[in-house]
Amino acid sequence: MPVPLERLKVLEVAHWVAAPSAYAIMADMGAEVVKIEHPETGDPVRSVDVSSRGVVQHSGGINSIFELLNRGKQSAAVPETLFAPGNEVPEWFFDGRSKEAADASRLALQSTPPIEWQLGGDKPMLVIQGAYDKVAVPENAEILRRIWPDRVKVEIVENAGHAVLIERPREVAEIIKKYLS
Repeated sequence: MPVPLERLKVLEVAHWVAAPSAYAIMADMGAEVVKIEHPETGDPVRSVDVSSRGVVQHSGGINSIFELLNRGKQSAAVPETLFAPGNEVPEWFFDGRSKEAADASRLALQSTPPIEWQLGGDKPMLVIQGAYDKVAVPENAEILRRIWPDRVKVEIVENAGHAVLIERPREVAEIIKKYLS
């Protein structure tokens, strides 16, 4: 019998009950669901239980509520999802991106119609891809190269995840300089 979502890969960035329930149903229907949690605190539902007294502090052992809400899922902490194994996560990373980066992203999005971002426009494209990227998997870069072989160049950076620029800034700079020369 076919499984409706068996080819779907989903990253869950949610906690407590409502969204994790929906993602659990997606896992039940065959999707590969990876639950992303904070590396130190995890999902807050890990720390509670429901008893005849209501919601109480979890006392250890198997947390049946957490298990029910997260059945069929893989679990990863934020650094494990964005950074390649063994790479150090900078302290500032958890503070969010800088105001300057946010402003630049907003300006780029405002000056380029969304359909051009999706279709890649008609200009040459350089895709710098972390070999261990679990968010935008390397296979996606290869799909772009197959769709537009005459204008897409893919550079895979070893020992890097989704945060390739943070993990390997010198390698990324060299790739860009080489591409532009």
